Amino acid sequence: EMLAGLSGWMIYVTDSNQQREQWRQAVRFIEAEAKAGDVVIFDFPEPFAPYKWYEKGKVPAYGATDSISAGEETVNKTKKLVAEKEGVYYFEYLYDLTDPNRYVEKSIIDSGFNMADQFTQFPGIGAIIYYKRQ
Repeated sequence: EMLAGLSGWMIYVTDSNQQREQWRQAVRFIEAEAKAGDVVIFDFPEPFAPYKWYEKGKVPAYGATDSISAGEETVNKTKKLVAEKEGVYYFEYLYDLTDPNRYVEKSIIDSGFNMADQFTQFPGIGAIIYYKRQ
């Protein structure tokens, strides 16, 4: 029994796939790094609940899709959200379910942004890509 518990604990500690999604750490990171003129964008109609739970309102955060499944209106919505912004923190989280055609990401790039950095140190959340205006 003790050995099984110890084995389970070792798997949890060493395998990041077994660990909780690190939303608190991701939000703290963004709120510490973001500059005036930056925005956070999600492939969802609004920011994901865990992001909203931890955020302190330091960086505007929006969902960019027009519904649970992104469509053409998502392009217009995304372009409006990033207009006059300097940088975009784009969460890839669940994009393959909510935006498999990558409307949000393509709209960010079409709005004059280039990928400047990528953050993958938060287990369970996927990549956070930082786009900067050209």
